[in-house]
Amino acid sequence: MRKPVPPESEAAAVIADERALLERVRALIGAREPRPGGLPSTDYDQELIALRDQLAEEKPEDLASLVEQMTRVSAIASGRRGKASAPVDAGSPYFAHLRLRAAERAASSDVLIGRRGLIDRAAGVQ
Repeated sequence: MRKPVPPESEAAAVIADERALLERVRALIGAREPRPGGLPSTDYDQELIALRDQLAEEKPEDLASLVEQMTRVSAIASGRRGKASAPVDAGSPYFAHLRLRAAERAASSDVLIGRRGLIDRAAGVQ
């Protein structure tokens, strides 16, 4: 059976600090979520297929520009795929919290360890 934490204890202060940090991280995650009606998503595969089909119909002098456009679309698509990984789970954004204090500095830094990386130095989240 769990014991209640006395409100004025050191443990209560640690719990309050952890909850504040969790809310800061959740607010940051919510701010980074894509909004409905934002930028339209592009289907790069369909665009590449359309360009490929267009190659058969174009004049020989236009082929170089089409191939260059296909190369550009392919590079953008591969870059987007690399960044389009699963979002950070707001319900459980991290599973460990380290507070690092350097001997020569009075300030400490918080490092949160989770399945996905999220760094926003302005918000104080790593």
